[in-house]
Amino acid sequence: MSPPPNEVRIFLGEAKNLEGERIQTSYQQLSSSEKEFSYKLILYNSADLPMTVEVVEHFYGEWTILESKPENYIKEENFVVYEVEVPAGQTQEIQYKVRAK
Repeated sequence: MSPPPNEVRIFLGEAKNLEGERIQTSYQQLSSSEKEFSYKLILYNSADLPMTVEVVEHFYGEWTILESKPENYIKEENFVVYEVEVPAGQTQEIQYKVRAK
């Protein structure tokens, strides 16, 4: 079962002071089989120590990342992995734009 379109599941393990938000910032249907979409993920660290967070975003079919901040990520067949440092008491953002068929 898939979550609703604007819902995100974040497995936090033991990190009780970390929250995340996923916001769709654009969507464009280019053809009957091709679309482009963008997301912004905001990670909130309310702890007194920095945290390293691994974020996994899944994509299906043929897809290409057109834009990404941060630029460093690991691309696998059906997903991409970002590893980001979230400073203590601060936020960190991930933004990306994808074209998919």
